[in-house]
Amino acid sequence: GELQNLQIIVYNDRKQISSKEEYQIIDKKRNLIQKNDLKYDKDGNIIQNEKTEYFYNQNFSVLTEQFSRKYVYKINEDDFPPDFEYFENDVLKMRNKYSSQKGNYTSQVFFEDDFSVKTYYIEEKKVKEVYYSGESVLRVKNYDKQ
Repeated sequence: GELQNLQIIVYNDRKQISSKEEYQIIDKKRNLIQKNDLKYDKDGNIIQNEKTEYFYNQNFSVLTEQFSRKYVYKINEDDFPPDFEYFENDVLKMRNKYSSQKGNYTSQVFFEDDFSVKTYYIEEKKVKEVYYSGESVLRVKNYDKQ
């Protein structure tokens, strides 16, 4: 069959993209291969961005897998970057929190079995890593200030 691509974009009333869908069309059948959903706050800032990819067998008769990446943003005061959480298939993988001091933030990465590592940055320099199992601290590694 002939392969065609189709993109459907939906805008909100502020003319911002609220969803984008990509299809592959084979023999007049639409197969969703990628979907992007965006949510905004009242000021028009992106507060959620989720992209899902869909995988099929060779003739597109069976959806074999889908994989989603989602960012959830919390807008901060002034011009600090937004805090965010990053999910894969709705499992939290990373969380960044910014302080009101420019260049100071923490970045926590989550692994299997409730294990995580939280890295502290001061003036964009890594100063400390804390290793967790759940809420319990396993160890702390301090970095010398250069």
